[in-house]
Amino acid sequence: MKSLKIEGGDIVIENGELVVIDGEEEEAQCIERVLTTNQGEWFLNTLHGMDYTQIFAKPFDEDRARLSIIEAIHQEQRVESVEEIEF
Repeated sequence: MKSLKIEGGDIVIENGELVVIDGEEEEAQCIERVLTTNQGEWFLNTLHGMDYTQIFAKPFDEDRARLSIIEAIHQEQRVESVEEIEF
């Protein structure tokens, strides 16, 4: 799969051309996009993104936060498993 390269929230243009990425770099970018998008924020797919209410809940529940992160990461179909999450 190929995607436009995004850095700092902006599409990357080099020498007047859009930069396209693929492979592991593209997969990592897709995972980053889902983790940095609040679920419900993107009007074209309100299920895309991570449920940040679990991350910022008081009192903090590490298990719920971990589950929220894992569910978000698994929105990327190429991810087979999440091995470790550190807080």
